[in-house]
Amino acid sequence: LMLIPFFVPIPMALRRHPIISPLGDQLHIVLLAGITLFIYWRGPLTGRLWWAALTATVIGGAIELIQIPFGRQAAWLDVMLDLVGIGLVVGWVLWRGLGQKVGLGLVLALLLVLPARLYHVPFVAAAAYRGQAIFPLIADVEGSHDRWLWGSNQASVAIEEIPDSPTGAGHVVRLAGGPPASWPSAEVHRFPHDWSAQRYLLLDVRLIEGPTDEQRFSVRCDDFVGRRDNNWIRDRFTATRSWQTFRIPLYDRPVTNGPSTLDRIFDRRDVDRILIYLPRPETRIGLEIDNLRLE
Repeated sequence: LMLIPFFVPIPMALRRHPIISPLGDQLHIVLLAGITLFIYWRGPLTGRLWWAALTATVIGGAIELIQIPFGRQAAWLDVMLDLVGIGLVVGWVLWRGLGQKVGLGLVLALLLVLPARLYHVPFVAAAAYRGQAIFPLIADVEGSHDRWLWGSNQASVAIEEIPDSPTGAGHVVRLAGGPPASWPSAEVHRFPHDWSAQRYLLLDVRLIEGPTDEQRFSVRCDDFVGRRDNNWIRDRFTATRSWQTFRIPLYDRPVTNGPSTLDRIFDRRDVDRILIYLPRPETRIGLEIDNLRLE
């Protein structure tokens, strides 16, 4: 019964819920702690703490591989959370069951992981609920918690207040990156996922830093299935020192993995993320991005 949640495809309503979604990964801690206790209390490894912990670790690693055909992803983060759950049980048994103070230290150390993992949930939820309210505007970064929807890869991404955004004084996302980063990017997610009624994604972009007055960049959109098969849709553009509006067609587009185009059509009913990135800049480059929206 404890293994079932790892193999059942997660219903869309749950994995897109503003609160349940950011909490979902933390269930690994609870479930692997339960599995470890079960192995320790019942069966051939009863009372053999370290063998029970090792068996639970093997189960956690195997789960990540076996669940791939069930429409789930393998992730190192999940394995790390598994180890937290297993470690909490080991520490508790050492402390309360065997009277070893080192167990208390292990429990307290691992419990510090929980606030570190959960402190962001209220902010992410507030930003996601605002995203539902302003849809089909995806991100205007004017909400007080909107920065929690953005992430970056090998780059500096910040939300800055400027006097001359496309809609007047307001906030923009600033993407700045350069060597040694190979593909600096800004990523936005946890927006409403169903784009089936919209045909285009639009965004405003301008170049604010770089050796020339033009800079190539790309916009990539991933649907949920693309997280597993690593396929997407992508368009390339050129930013200048002035604000420009760029338009990405969404309808009837086959996905690609870069070298080749596949038969599968991009699923506008279940869009997962938007990625804006610079192609291997030779020097530091800066873009400002605003008003991601659908029409």
